[in-house]
Amino acid sequence: HFTNIPLTLPEFQFKGKRVYVCDNFQKGTVRGYHYHKREAKVFICLKGGIKFVLLPKDMMIKIPAVGWKPEVFTLSGTIPKALYVPANYANAWQTLTDDTIMIGVSNVTVEQSMEDDIRLDPKLYHSEYWEVKWR
Repeated sequence: HFTNIPLTLPEFQFKGKRVYVCDNFQKGTVRGYHYHKREAKVFICLKGGIKFVLLPKDMMIKIPAVGWKPEVFTLSGTIPKALYVPANYANAWQTLTDDTIMIGVSNVTVEQSMEDDIRLDPKLYHSEYWEVKWR
């Protein structure tokens, strides 16, 4: 984790306070769901591929969220994009390749993030997004 690195995205009213690296060595690894009431994040895939699934916190109350589909995004190290995850959005992600590496930029410190961390079971919400589809 790196702190006090100036990163500002004024169009999103986002000011980064922390940069961190997430790596998973095996395809199919699922991390999440979790959300923060105050923390927002930006994710960028440096290597491999990642599928992100986002749900507004309010939709997490219903199991399943009938009539509502999560937002799904794919990030790739070969096609650079940044994904902004606002506060109050539950997010989970799955690696699509082995040796996936991404960076996250947060608008809060590690300590603030830990105070604001709500974790949920990814199998309870739209678990079909974590299935491997063989072709």
